[in-house]
Amino acid sequence: MVDTYEQVRERPGDPDEQEKYFSGKKKNHTFKSQIIVMPDGRDIVDVVAGKPGPKNDLTLFREERSQFDPQQKFKGDKAYVGEALIPHSADVGRIFLSVIKTGKPNYFGLKLCSVIVTEAC
Repeated sequence: MVDTYEQVRERPGDPDEQEKYFSGKKKNHTFKSQIIVMPDGRDIVDVVAGKPGPKNDLTLFREERSQFDPQQKFKGDKAYVGEALIPHSADVGRIFLSVIKTGKPNYFGLKLCSVIVTEAC
């Protein structure tokens, strides 16, 4: 399963950096992070953190998927519609949000206290 989320960051001093990290969706400067877990939700397979917030979820996935087998299938929410390797699954967003917001294990047993990004990767 794959999902992304945005995390508010400090406002960069450089105007070019401000534009790069400003998310119109969140109306703030943000980092975008992506997490991929196994289907049972117990093992974290990959974490991408610190990308510019305005980056589209599907674009981020496509940039990072080269490390996986080209035929590897994933599950994702509506943000990944149009990607042949990711059939839509409504459960994905609910599962990740419960883990990220509460820091408590969900019904899959996955616990992710937080991914804190202090600077861009």
